[in-house]
Amino acid sequence: MAEQRTTGSTSSQQPSASARTPVRAHPSPSAEVFLRDLLAAQCMTAPAEAGAIIAVPARPAGEAPADGPEVIARYAVERGSTPADRAAREWCEVALARLRQDAPPREIEVIVLAGSGPDGAEIGAAGYYGEGNPVVVLVPIAPERLGGGIRGGGAVGAYLVRGLATAEQVTPVARRLDVTTALIELFGLRVGLARKEHDLARLRIVLETLAGMGESEVFAGAAMALCNHIAAKWGCERVSLGLVRGAYVRLRAMSHAEKIAARTRLVQDIEAAMEECVDQDIEVLHPADASSRWIARAAGELASRHGPGAVLSLPLRAGDPERGGRIVGALTCERALDRSFTPEDVESLRLVCDLATPRLVQLERSGRWLGARIAMELRRWLALLVGPRHTWAKLAGAAAAGFLLFAFLAHGTYRVDGSFRLEASERRIVPAPFDGYIKEVHVDVGDPVADAGMVLATLDDTELRLELAQAKAELAAAEREVAIAQRDRKEAEAQIARARIEQLQARIGLLEHRIARAAIAAPSAGLVTSGDLRRMLGAPVRTGDVLFEVAPLDALRADIFVPEEQIADVQVGQRGLLAAASFPDRRIAFTVERIDPVAELRGGGGAGGPAPVNTFRVRARLDEIAPWMRPGMEGAARIDIEQRRWADIWSRRFVNWLRMKLWW
Repeated sequence: MAEQRTTGSTSSQQPSASARTPVRAHPSPSAEVFLRDLLAAQCMTAPAEAGAIIAVPARPAGEAPADGPEVIARYAVERGSTPADRAAREWCEVALARLRQDAPPREIEVIVLAGSGPDGAEIGAAGYYGEGNPVVVLVPIAPERLGGGIRGGGAVGAYLVRGLATAEQVTPVARRLDVTTALIELFGLRVGLARKEHDLARLRIVLETLAGMGESEVFAGAAMALCNHIAAKWGCERVSLGLVRGAYVRLRAMSHAEKIAARTRLVQDIEAAMEECVDQDIEVLHPADASSRWIARAAGELASRHGPGAVLSLPLRAGDPERGGRIVGALTCERALDRSFTPEDVESLRLVCDLATPRLVQLERSGRWLGARIAMELRRWLALLVGPRHTWAKLAGAAAAGFLLFAFLAHGTYRVDGSFRLEASERRIVPAPFDGYIKEVHVDVGDPVADAGMVLATLDDTELRLELAQAKAELAAAEREVAIAQRDRKEAEAQIARARIEQLQARIGLLEHRIARAAIAAPSAGLVTSGDLRRMLGAPVRTGDVLFEVAPLDALRADIFVPEEQIADVQVGQRGLLAAASFPDRRIAFTVERIDPVAELRGGGGAGGPAPVNTFRVRARLDEIAPWMRPGMEGAARIDIEQRRWADIWSRRFVNWLRMKLWW
């Protein structure tokens, strides 16, 4: 059947993809009656010959819907049997075909049906407005406006209208038909309100049941009251409550029964049904359909032996129901087979169980004697410690406990830390032997001295050599004078000349000694630690001026600087290890020899730097002298004090600070 589409001026917003749902729309009987009456009224108002409400399933983006459109309500007026009338009766199929091919209209849409003319032409020619050619008006109904009256995706109202001669006549008719949307929305609100009233009535029954249970302060009374109220409110013939004891469930209360005959067949079957529910951790309903996810063998045996009837078992969970909780028991309800439990009954009873279980567990525990409560608490804490829950918290607690045990029971070596500097045990001074001028310098500070006698520097001896030559000349003259005096037998003059000779010989010896000492030699092997004379070539020196200092390398010691808050722990004779900054991987053992009694300030970088620290100098004797050691080297040293608990070692600084602040 051919068709022509036009769009009216009235539009409605296209429903969003999230508002659509692929659920098939099946209205309740009351909704069917309402929709049929609504279509009849709309057909009279438009006027229209027929109308239908078509449910349209959601259409995912880029995919075809799982189900096709479906007519959920229809109204039609019977007419004649002309070809045009036959075409009109097929109008609903045209609307369904339109909705199958494309998405539902976003605005009011008009489809002009093509019928046969008076000459009996075949149906299917191009449609046109005019007397006898009907049109189909499609009115979109957004899903959010369906309310609770119709469950499913969106919907479309389709109406068959005849007698429209021009396209302008379609607009007022389409606007009158658009009232369908508002009327359906009002109906949905009414249905939703009725459903809420029904839910409130169910909630009132739940609260009344809990209130009746809460009147008792002991477990037996509260459990009995709960079973009796459930039996009365939900029309059950028997309601039983059991609690988990080890691997089994024990029946603790039964409706309308003050005492329970232990180990009877009825009690055993009820407990078996409860254990079946607890093992599966799910509500077990008998009879159940083929698609059920639970096993109801024990429930079926209970119903067949002591029924027949419908059986519903619900688990009792302690803790947060949203997280599953811990199953502590089960509730089993039985009633006539012709009154099987509906989903609403299961939901209401589940709410009762979730709200009543914490109160029942509390009363059951408080009703035990003292020894049982203590044993229960011990089991609970033990299960908490060794159970599978809170693994990370348990690991953290175990680590903390192990750390505390180690800190307070294990012992370690308490050590005092400090910085050190290597110093020479003795220093050899090399002074100027006479007044003179520096002529040559052969070493710098830090140069090694291979052996004693090594020339370090040379003084200028020119004047000494001139004086020596003059003295020798005078000595020769004096010797001639002695010879002349002896020849002339002048004994007195000879004695004077001899005295002159002795004086000159002494002077010559002194000059030769000074000339020999002009080459300044090292007194011993070692290291030049002082004497940067290269910039003083030609400078005068006086007798006794210190020119060099030579430190023997086989006599080094360590000066350790200990902070004053730790010096009280250091004693002579204690051992320790030091590591130089230039060789941190090598440890040198030492022994404390002396502790200076006077403190000295060390450190401090001036303005903005760290404050100077009050320290005491501790002199230590090294067990060995390594070849790489040099005077002036610095590093870190640790003095072994004694064995103490690790807790005392780690908390010593804080405890001392606290004692100073609190005057403790």
